[in-house]
Amino acid sequence: MGQWRLKAAESVYWFNTLGVGETTQLDLERVFSPQLLFRASSNATWLRNKHNFDLRQDLSVYHTLNDRTALLYQLSAMGSAIRNFK
Repeated sequence: MGQWRLKAAESVYWFNTLGVGETTQLDLERVFSPQLLFRASSNATWLRNKHNFDLRQDLSVYHTLNDRTALLYQLSAMGSAIRNFK
């Protein structure tokens, strides 16, 4: 994809308090300069016990000022769906 990088990750888990769940994340990144990185992240999480499905979209710019300091500019949108299974 040229100068774009694509990363995908998926996790299946079980927690005592949350029960069974699954999270999928897709990141699309591009380095514009040594100081600027753009990342678009799409994240979906499903929780069986809570009958919950969460979606999140992040658009981020990482601006490195020096080797110890960086700024993050981020725009996020989140949504949640609760479905009653009977």
